[in-house]
Amino acid sequence: MKLRNVFLYTFVLIGLSPQALADKGGNAGDSFAAEFKRIAFDIAEDMEFNRIYRFGRHTLAEFRQAIEDVKIDTTDEVLTKNGKRKDALNFPAESRMLLSLVHWPHIHDELTRRQTVAHEFLGLMSNNQEGEEPADANYSISSALVRKLGINSSH
Repeated sequence: MKLRNVFLYTFVLIGLSPQALADKGGNAGDSFAAEFKRIAFDIAEDMEFNRIYRFGRHTLAEFRQAIEDVKIDTTDEVLTKNGKRKDALNFPAESRMLLSLVHWPHIHDELTRRQTVAHEFLGLMSNNQEGEEPADANYSISSALVRKLGINSSH
């Protein structure tokens, strides 16, 4: 059994979802970071199953490596970039993401969750130069990928 599935099954077996931990006032930040990474692993598995080996300018292998290497930190703060609210911020030079718990725990729609994860990993892998348009600025690449994988809105 793969490690990421062990985390998921553990939460299910003991009845503690990241949302439940947050509602109980527990330290859910680490569980939300693990959930974010698990969704990325699921996307990579779905890509391989569907024989999709490119992700924007990147290969599936590069995506898998980014998932393995990334450190995901969480914050209870609202994140902004250029005056716009963001679900997460990427720091490619550090292979790190900062995930805001203001919005993420309340996204229950699988389509939106997967698009957000795909979008954030594209940003992390792209390492855009100052002033350059972000790789997935309008979610065009991430939303197309999620549609190809057959993920539909759960609402």
